[in-house]
Amino acid sequence: MDIAHDATQTAVLTCWKDIARYLGKGVRTVQRWEQQFGLPVHRPLRTSQKSTVIAHPQDLDNWLKERWFDRAGSNRATSLPAINLPDSELDNTIRKSHQLRTANEALVKDISVALQTLIQNCDRLVAKRQEFEILGEGQQLLTTTQELAFPITGGHPTETEPTAVSEAEL
Repeated sequence: MDIAHDATQTAVLTCWKDIARYLGKGVRTVQRWEQQFGLPVHRPLRTSQKSTVIAHPQDLDNWLKERWFDRAGSNRATSLPAINLPDSELDNTIRKSHQLRTANEALVKDISVALQTLIQNCDRLVAKRQEFEILGEGQQLLTTTQELAFPITGGHPTETEPTAVSEAEL
């Protein structure tokens, strides 16, 4: 981005179109930059996000210098610290980085396997619990029918044994 604008040329940019034109971008782009990157625009107090905006060219220029750099890297040298390591140290650092990445990938695999095993064990426990609940209900039902002294399928409360039913009774 070329900042070849004279700040004295315009005292204040009063709308999104002016700001976009000043920066050489589209209106939606500079609105997105405000939301995502903190482009310095100002609004009247106690108004919505869609209200009137103003921007000072000097603020925009300073923001650009702090946040962006030319692709050629002219600003980059001042914004990033230079790393001056001897080749052997740099090689060791790169090697160590690769080792750490490999170890991290192995740990992620181990955790993934352990998590899958845990999920399977939980599923088995849920199935067993459901089995026991069903058996428990059946056991309670059996106990209740024995206390009543007649089976659930028929009979009278005074009977202790189910009687055979002839086909004629059906």
